[in-house]
Amino acid sequence: MQHQEILIRYKTLDEQITESGFEREELINNLSDEATQEEWEENLEKMDLRIRRLGPINLAAIDEYQEQSERKEYLDSQHDDVSKSLDTLEMPFARLIAKRAPDSRRPSIR
Repeated sequence: MQHQEILIRYKTLDEQITESGFEREELINNLSDEATQEEWEENLEKMDLRIRRLGPINLAAIDEYQEQSERKEYLDSQHDDVSKSLDTLEMPFARLIAKRAPDSRRPSIR
């Protein structure tokens, strides 16, 4: 019975490794010779603590960020259009002012 449990656990772990995109043999070959179970468990506990300190994750944040980025691009485009239009409109006014005040005391547009 215990052999059957170990075999099922082995298959489950092997499936999880494969689903994660790794190959079991490659992982085993890349393990350090000094690696111990205690060391890995300690590292796992530290990582778990770091993840818990992050707190709950807002899964909608990625979508919200994308929406806000698109909105910023749109608003930047609108700002550029308005700035160009303002520059275009200021040129005739500058000419009018130049004609009315031919001396060096011309008022500034901005």
